[in-house]
Amino acid sequence: MLCIAQLAQSGKTRASSLLLEPLPPPPKIDMSYVIFGRAIKTEYLTLGTLFATGGAVYASLGGKKDSASSGKPLAERVKEAVPINAGSSEEEQFIKNFIAEAEKEGGVAHH
Repeated sequence: MLCIAQLAQSGKTRASSLLLEPLPPPPKIDMSYVIFGRAIKTEYLTLGTLFATGGAVYASLGGKKDSASSGKPLAERVKEAVPINAGSSEEEQFIKNFIAEAEKEGGVAHH
């Protein structure tokens, strides 16, 4: 490389001297990982990760929605899904009355 003093002595401008000198080539970086005995480039690992993530998101968001159960309120769906396992008919009646009273109290106070 030429220093400024040499450029001034030779009469060349800095721009012209830079155009005449070729730049060294950039270092070649060839990163890869060995997976199952094969060298896999990082570009392929990156693309595979992005496509796998996108595919997982697409699969989790897609699909048919269950429109029959979504029309019912949550309380009715819970009543249908969770059976009351009581030891006797008195216990079952007590649980049903308790739930009914709790729903009445919960219906009055809205948050």
